[in-house]
Amino acid sequence: MVTYTVKSSPNKSLEETPNGAFRLFIKFSGWQSRGCGAPQLWRWAASAMHHFIFICLVVLATAGCTHAPPSGQQAALLVWRSPDSTLEQRARAASKLVPVGSSSQTIKSVLGTDGVLSRFYGITIGGDPLRQLPDHDDWCVLYRFADGGVKLELDPPIVDGGRFVRATSFHTLTNVTVRQEP
Repeated sequence: MVTYTVKSSPNKSLEETPNGAFRLFIKFSGWQSRGCGAPQLWRWAASAMHHFIFICLVVLATAGCTHAPPSGQQAALLVWRSPDSTLEQRARAASKLVPVGSSSQTIKSVLGTDGVLSRFYGITIGGDPLRQLPDHDDWCVLYRFADGGVKLELDPPIVDGGRFVRATSFHTLTNVTVRQEP
């Protein structure tokens, strides 16, 4: 192997390899790199990438990848929309989502447009002894589900439905046919 020194720069030299090719050596402040340092640079980059990936995995494993718990409003909205929620859970969620005093339009914009503004008017019978009480005139927004619904009561009873007071749940009654076997 023959080494030639480039006259224009003492830090550069050429080396002839056995197959007749030439390699350029460049001396940088005390260390020497073959082929402009590309192979060593790639080795260093690959090693650095492996270290970076390893450190990221350790940090993720230690810190975890958890989501922040939902806020009160978000949690209530998740309960309201969940098909697994009970009617009582939905009524509590509606009470958290809809501020007291809201109009029926506000209720529908928060909980969904499938709510129906309803009015229940009629005579009331009750008490002990059984007697007729003052007539009732109730306005509410009803949301129906498979096993019942959630009633958002409005007060006072006026044409536009009044203002939100409270949310309650109700269960749908089912008819049961009883057969008497002879």
